[in-house]
Amino acid sequence: MILPVFAHAETMVIGKGDYQYSDGIFKSSPDEDERVHALNKAKSNAVLAYADTLPDATRKLFEQKRAQFLSNPDRYIIRYNVAKDKMDKKSRMYSVIIEAIIDDAKIKNDIDDSFGSKDATLAKNNIVVFFIAREVAATTSFDAKVTKVEKSQGEKSGAISAENSDGSNAVRESAESMSVVTTGGSTINKSDVQEYRIDEVSRGEFGGFLTDVFSSKGMENISDGSFFNSIGLMQEDYGKGTSIKPATWRKIMRELKDPENDIKYIVVGTVDLSAKQIHAATGKPLVSATVSAKIYNISGKFPKILASLRPITVRGIGSDQSLAKKNALDNCAKSAAEEIIDKLRGKGLL
Repeated sequence: MILPVFAHAETMVIGKGDYQYSDGIFKSSPDEDERVHALNKAKSNAVLAYADTLPDATRKLFEQKRAQFLSNPDRYIIRYNVAKDKMDKKSRMYSVIIEAIIDDAKIKNDIDDSFGSKDATLAKNNIVVFFIAREVAATTSFDAKVTKVEKSQGEKSGAISAENSDGSNAVRESAESMSVVTTGGSTINKSDVQEYRIDEVSRGEFGGFLTDVFSSKGMENISDGSFFNSIGLMQEDYGKGTSIKPATWRKIMRELKDPENDIKYIVVGTVDLSAKQIHAATGKPLVSATVSAKIYNISGKFPKILASLRPITVRGIGSDQSLAKKNALDNCAKSAAEEIIDKLRGKGLL
């Protein structure tokens, strides 16, 4: 069921998802997986609801790639709110209704006929992508003491009166008192600081996965930064901190702006890999990969940030630690590549 909402400039839509949950002994409600199935249907229907708001010609282009849009509705939903959910125990039907805000730019970019065409002339600028992979080496916990002061205040008031023998008021006195009590206390807030080590193998794998996505979209003008000396300079800085030093930037820009390279725009980011974890349901090794990046214009004297990519975290599961890491990098690279393309297209660089 699809319920479009046309009135909001932000393009809010409503999607409804139904899922018939299984019956069983001592079970009278849907389990977590069944609830997720219903929610995913609601998300897909929200994307279809947005498509209903498009002009006829654009809607036809959407329909040509319908499967692509419905295979990953989360890509197009900025945020959503569960407006209502209910269970019909007689029919064992679980239903959920969501209010979703759709990312217009992403859908319109993906609808574009030239998007994904290897024959399309997309190259406007040569762009280099640098990613530094880091793995958690150690985690240090610190206790931060926070002092709290609480005050309590009480008031008492009263009145005393006396009468003359003829019944008239003779004396009236009033009294008021106030007490203030101050107490002190404290709580302990724990915070973790993580230390990373550079992981060149993961950087190479991540870069390869990125290149595969860019090539599949016909974007041969986006290059892997691994072939430039600048990657070593960046790794040195990121191995000791979380940013690139000004002196390093000067060396990077000198290399990339050389007439033989003539690079004006670069994407610089990190892929942070978690320490080994265990997937609760399967007991297999699990690794999380978090990627974040910025797009820079380096044509001037100093690098200028044009756009920032929102952090993306993806988990990978495998039969061993190495495979779990590889799956995390693969899945994370696919999402990162889509975000990079969206940002570059939004800035008119593709």
